[in-house]
Amino acid sequence: MPPNPARVYWDSCVFLSYINGYEERLPTIDALLAESSDRENEREIVSSTFTIVEVAFDLNEQAQAALDSETEAKIDALWGDRYAVKLIEFHEGIARDARTLMRGAVASGRPSLKPGDAIHLASARSLEVVEFHTYSKDLARFTDLTGLKIVEPSVDQPQLFA
Repeated sequence: MPPNPARVYWDSCVFLSYINGYEERLPTIDALLAESSDRENEREIVSSTFTIVEVAFDLNEQAQAALDSETEAKIDALWGDRYAVKLIEFHEGIARDARTLMRGAVASGRPSLKPGDAIHLASARSLEVVEFHTYSKDLARFTDLTGLKIVEPSVDQPQLFA
C-alpha cells in the first residue's frame, strides 16, 4: 500500500510547541491543524497514544511547579478532536519495530535512539506516512534507518489569521 500523500505523523515536540505557544511555529501548526480538522480536506495528522503522556504540561507549569487547569484543557482538546489529530495505539508490533530501530541505530554506529523516539518512528512507519514532523534536529539522522522523510512541519501557505 502506498503512503497516503496527505498523512503526516507528529512527534510530541510539535504538540509541545503548540501548547507552549512558540510564535514562530504557531502559524504553520495552526494551518496544519485547520487542514486536518476540515472534514473535506485530505490532510491527516497522526500520532501515538504515547504522545498523550509526553505532552503532560507546558513550560510555565514545569518551571513554576504549579499546574493550570486551562493548560490541561488545551492539551485535552488536542486529543478530543479526532478529525484534527488521529491517534494510533501503541502495541506489541510497534514495540518490536521500535526495538529493531534502536538496535539498528547501534549497529550502524549512530548515536543512540531513545525509546520514546523509537516508538514514534515505529508508529509512523506502521502507518506509512508521507512525512514525520518534528522540531528535533537529532531525529533527521535516522532517515535512512527508518525510511521516513523526517522534516519540520511546513505548509504551502501558513494561516495568516486564526
